[in-house]
Amino acid sequence: MGRIVKEFATTWDGDQKLWFERDEDELVGTQQSGGVPIPRIRICDVMSGPTNRERNKAPVLWAGEDGVVESHFITGAEPHFHRPSNYDVLILQFAGKAAIETEFGEFHLEPGHVMHVPTGAAYRIIGNSQCHQLIAKVREKFEVTADPAKPLTETVFDVRRKGDNSESEPVAFPVRKGKILEITEFWNDEADSIVIERDHAKLVGCATANSARRVTVLRAFDYFCGITGKGGVRAPELFKGKKFKVDVYNTEGEQYGFHRGCDSEEIWFQFRGQAKNDTEWGVHHLSPGEIGYVPRGIAHRITGDKNFLRFNFYFQCQMRPKVDASHHHLESSYEVETPSRKELPALAEAKKRIEEALAKNQQPRM
Repeated sequence: MGRIVKEFATTWDGDQKLWFERDEDELVGTQQSGGVPIPRIRICDVMSGPTNRERNKAPVLWAGEDGVVESHFITGAEPHFHRPSNYDVLILQFAGKAAIETEFGEFHLEPGHVMHVPTGAAYRIIGNSQCHQLIAKVREKFEVTADPAKPLTETVFDVRRKGDNSESEPVAFPVRKGKILEITEFWNDEADSIVIERDHAKLVGCATANSARRVTVLRAFDYFCGITGKGGVRAPELFKGKKFKVDVYNTEGEQYGFHRGCDSEEIWFQFRGQAKNDTEWGVHHLSPGEIGYVPRGIAHRITGDKNFLRFNFYFQCQMRPKVDASHHHLESSYEVETPSRKELPALAEAKKRIEEALAKNQQPRM
C-alpha cells in the first residue's frame, strides 16, 4: 500500500472540483485497457527540413474536430501570406527568432513569445536559421485573457540545440516592392483555398484602428506571481474560448494533487526544465522541446525541477496524436537558459491581491 494522496476532478464548464483521497499506488500505471497512446514527441525532430520549402509540409502532431497542433521550422521568408478564413491561429516561439508581417503591422518573436492571429487577419512568417515554432489552429474564435501591456516580469530566454554554440541571428523584414500572393485558407480544407495577388507594401499594416480583434503578442512566462501547483497560486490563463484555453505552469517539486480532466484533452509543451508526470498510464518524462498529453479521464500529477516551465493547451474536443517516436528524423536535445529576469512593479501588486484573497479564504483572481 502506498501513501494517501489527493485527487481533484474538474469539468470544462466550471471551477467546482470533486476531491478524493486515494492510494498513490492505485494512481500510477494502473490503467488496464482503453484510451489512446501518450507519445513523447520532440517537436524539432519530426521535420526533415524547413517547412516553408516546397513539398515539405509542417507535420500535424495532434488533431481533433476543433483543433490542430503543428510543428514548424521556418528559415527565411514564407513564400506567401496566410489568411485563416474561419479559424484562429496561435504561434508559440520555442527556438530562434521570427519577424512576422501582418495586416496589423510588424511583430518580432523571440523564445517564450506567443502570438494570437484572429480569424481573417493575413500574416507571413520570416524566421532565422534556428526558428522552431509550435502552432495551434482552433476552429472557434478565442480571446486573449492576459493583458499584453501588464506582464509581471520581463524575462529573456536563450534556447539552443545542445552542441550548437552559434548566436541566434536577428531577423530583418524584407524590402516590400511589387506583388505577393495571399492565400485564404479554410478549416480542414472544407473549401478550396483562394489565391489573390496583392501589393506587398500596401498589405502590411492596412488594418484600421477600429478593428474589433487584433493581432496580439504576449510573453507567455511573464505572468507568474508565485509557484503554481501548490494550492495557493493559479496558473496564469493566457487565452480562452468556449472549447479551447491556454495556461502556463512553473511548478517546482510535486504538485499538490492528481488532476483528472473529466471532459477535456490536455496537451503539454515542455519549454524549460525537466518534468516527471505520474499518470494512470505510467510515468511520463518530458524535457525542453518535447510535447506530450493526457487524454480526458486520466489522472496525472506534475513533478517539476527548479527550472520547470510548461505551456498547456486544453481542448474540449477529443485530440488524436498523429505522430509518434518513429517519425523523429534527428535525436536532439535543447538547453534553455535565462540570461535575464526582471521583476516589474505589477508583480508586488498581484502578490498583495493574492495574500488578501487567501486571508479572506477566497480563491485569488488572476
